[in-house]
Amino acid sequence: MPKLKLGIQRVGNIVFGKALEQDESLREKGLLYEDKKIAVRSAGGPELYHTDSDPSTLFIRGSVREADNNWFARSYSSESEAEKVVEAIKRAVAVINSNQTTDSQDCGLEIVE
Repeated sequence: MPKLKLGIQRVGNIVFGKALEQDESLREKGLLYEDKKIAVRSAGGPELYHTDSDPSTLFIRGSVREADNNWFARSYSSESEAEKVVEAIKRAVAVINSNQTTDSQDCGLEIVE
């Protein structure tokens, strides 16, 4: 059973989604994963944050339980950049779920086309 399961979609240059399932052991743990493209943190509530100088940060369920079912969304400068962020999130979720292979069918990420 994955510790983290996200539903995510990209429409053009916009990435949005929500945490579908999250193990309570991840709640309020701060930094869960970080690489050059994405950081995943459990603090506050769901949000996809991005600045030009930093990698994107995906905040999942954290201290604000009332926000657990909120959606996160962010627009990027291009479709290509948005695609890269989706792939980075996929890798991050796989690592968080202790599944080092990112091509697994059950890495904890559902991409809705």
